[in-house]
Amino acid sequence: MKDILDAVESSQHCQRNWDLTKDIDPDHIKIFESIVKTVPSKQNIAYYKVHFITNRTIIEKIYMRSMTKKDNSDIDFYNPQILANLLVAFEEYWDIYSDVRGQAIAERTVKKQEYNDYTIHVDLHQSIGIASGVLAFTANYLGYKTGFCKCFDENEVKDILKADKKIKLLLGIGYPKKYIPHTQHHIWTNHLLKPLPKTEIPIIKLP
Repeated sequence: MKDILDAVESSQHCQRNWDLTKDIDPDHIKIFESIVKTVPSKQNIAYYKVHFITNRTIIEKIYMRSMTKKDNSDIDFYNPQILANLLVAFEEYWDIYSDVRGQAIAERTVKKQEYNDYTIHVDLHQSIGIASGVLAFTANYLGYKTGFCKCFDENEVKDILKADKKIKLLLGIGYPKKYIPHTQHHIWTNHLLKPLPKTEIPIIKLP
């Protein structure tokens, strides 16, 4: 039980520096691939494609498209969780009407346009959330560290990966630098982010 809870808590923290002298175990990558293919989704429909990236040139190109402003200042900040040993990119995807389950869902919807604009959008993001969450937990359970990233240019990353649709979420998986706080930037070693405590989640128990 403690191993499970430790892995959950570990996945909560965004790892921002990496030991790139090591490689991810190929058998573990196979496990990761299996996870994203088998986790639950609405009607078991595929709402995403997944890119598993270990090519350092591609990873660094994506990193350079993750610029954000820091603390309302003029300093530009790149998200180093992207620089992990393995970068996983979730691409939006659906072919809803070619699937009989999708057709049945759509036929129950009065306005197909409303279904396209809203329901698919919600189902897609929920599916990516479930898959990436289980993936992050598993990676931490296997001894890796992880870091999610949403702050990147979707169109430019799409072009880098030659994807058909936009990339919606990135997850770095890898080995942390030893004896270095997880909040220290991978490149800017004098930059230490302030960790944020987890906000209390209300639990309601019904008698």
